[in-house]
Amino acid sequence: MKNLAVISMTIDHLGFIIFPDVIMLRVIGRAAFPIFGLMIAEGYLSTRSFSAYLKRILIFAVIAQIPYYFIVPEDLNIMFTLSFGLMAIYCLDKIIYDLDVWKVLYLAPVLAGAYLLPLDYGLLGVSYIVFCFFIVKHHGRITGSFLNLPKMFYYYYYPSHLAALLLLSLLI
Repeated sequence: MKNLAVISMTIDHLGFIIFPDVIMLRVIGRAAFPIFGLMIAEGYLSTRSFSAYLKRILIFAVIAQIPYYFIVPEDLNIMFTLSFGLMAIYCLDKIIYDLDVWKVLYLAPVLAGAYLLPLDYGLLGVSYIVFCFFIVKHHGRITGSFLNLPKMFYYYYYPSHLAALLLLSLLI
């Protein structure tokens, strides 16, 4: 499913950046975020280091923001939404399953940030990722991959394809 999400996202971005009049490309691309949200939930449950996982997503969010800014200057890219979703999952997991009620103090600013910052999908997107967490937590892993690409490929792909599409749009 990870590869399906990447393909769907690429088709969506082709439609948004290169072929804005071809609505079907955007429709196909709408499948990407639900899959990525689910993958964040699964990643949280399988990671050995929450902080390293979050740091990796945030580093690539910042890198991807450079080309993204030239495409959509008023918004933050989807990796910021994914990172807020990951932080919300962490807080809720600690509150509910570890009975660490003090994590509510961390959850409030995460949700406020998701509401106030110009994130893709905003608070609704973060809520969806949390919803995925509860499904995966109680029903097990759902996604898989039909290509065995290195894990870091998916992190590098996002900013790279945005930069490539931005350059292509400037050449056309």
